[in-house]
Amino acid sequence: MTIQTASLALNEAADWSVGQRRFLYWAVSLSILSHLTALAWNFSTEPAAAPLPSEIEVIMVNAQTDSAPALARLFAQSNLDGGGDAPKGYSASQLAHGGTSPDDLMLEALVKKRLQLETQQQELLTLLKAQQTAQEGRPNEHFLKDTDLNGTDEDDQEAIMRNSRIAVLTQQIEQYSERPRKHFDAPSTHQTRYAPYIDQWRRRVEQIGTQHYPKGVGDKVYGSVQATITIRADGSVVDIQINRPSDKALLNQAVRRIAQLAAPFAAFPQEMAGQLDELVLTRTWHFVNGAVTTK
Repeated sequence: MTIQTASLALNEAADWSVGQRRFLYWAVSLSILSHLTALAWNFSTEPAAAPLPSEIEVIMVNAQTDSAPALARLFAQSNLDGGGDAPKGYSASQLAHGGTSPDDLMLEALVKKRLQLETQQQELLTLLKAQQTAQEGRPNEHFLKDTDLNGTDEDDQEAIMRNSRIAVLTQQIEQYSERPRKHFDAPSTHQTRYAPYIDQWRRRVEQIGTQHYPKGVGDKVYGSVQATITIRADGSVVDIQINRPSDKALLNQAVRRIAQLAAPFAAFPQEMAGQLDELVLTRTWHFVNGAVTTK
């Protein structure tokens, strides 16, 4: 584990963060940056621009396999490798996710790198504290030999620097721990334990959206809006952002209104609440034939 290796990982993440899915990459890159600040001390980088997440579809499956698919197409509550006789690979009313793109793989790599840096940060803190304990256990040589010392020696300077690093690193870990634990509903090729909750959320907003379908002058309006909604563990809505607005302002307003009418959503299940504080969902809302669907 070296500081240079961690710094190189951040540079690669920052270069990629300006890609098409900037919203998700900004969140992950910012998390990586907070860890590298503690590891590299004097390292700095320009903040990433606020970006745009991609679509992901969650379905419920009625079977499960022990092995995860090598190339899954959808989010589900359980792994399901093969099976079924539907013409399109599965029977559902929604469109399938088109596989894993290079950008999705890069995002997964960034998440893994962030987790790796978190581990390295904890290991560094443990190492520094162990060195501090070992140093404190040594006898003070100033009292064992009669020498004329001007100021502090190298050992004293090393101890001061080590204590300073421990203080800074501990503070940054505490500050990071106080931040809300977020899960971004991004494309994935493996099982997610949040799929049942996300599917419940989808059915709720589609039901309320259809009941309160926006009406224009004369005929009903049609179109699509991509929006990101952040939900707290208690089911309340933290934020609603319009990522790709419709050219019809009425639909953009309808998304906000429907989300507010549907809130509060169900509280996170106990296991889910123990793992995250906020769920960030990005969906494209389709207004067609008097009904609202999200994909």
